[in-house]
Amino acid sequence: LDPKQKTLSVHQTRITYLEELSELKCFGGKSFSATMMLQDRESTVTLLVGARYGVSQVVNHKLSILTNLTEFTNITRVELLPESDKVSLVKIYLQDIKPITLLLEAAAAKDLSCLIAGYCRVFVDPSLNIFTWMDDKKHRVSAEEGYVSRCASDSDD
Repeated sequence: LDPKQKTLSVHQTRITYLEELSELKCFGGKSFSATMMLQDRESTVTLLVGARYGVSQVVNHKLSILTNLTEFTNITRVELLPESDKVSLVKIYLQDIKPITLLLEAAAAKDLSCLIAGYCRVFVDPSLNIFTWMDDKKHRVSAEEGYVSRCASDSDD
């Protein structure tokens, strides 16, 4: 407060409240429960996706310890592959690194894919399209210039 000011206006109070909320991890990002597919094993993880966190893994819920998996600037494309009516595979392709492969409930997988694509547009390039809905079962688009979507993976992963 300004020393001359004795109270906050309604507008100032709302802004201060929202600033405080944005500092909290549960309000500063969206969390997803997923199974991370690693080379030789699977691991159940909680992901936090947000402007401040990029795509991060929650290591300790009680202490709010995160480990950053990637920033939005490193993501080249997102691929959504339905495994069944209930679960889908999401592959997050990164520059010069193997993709992050996640198994999620189908609706959460769509939310995660769209959220990552949106943050990439905001923080990387508004014209960047790393994820596109398609009529067939595979959803993908590359961020690489000149790439033509073939609706299939071009890697051995």
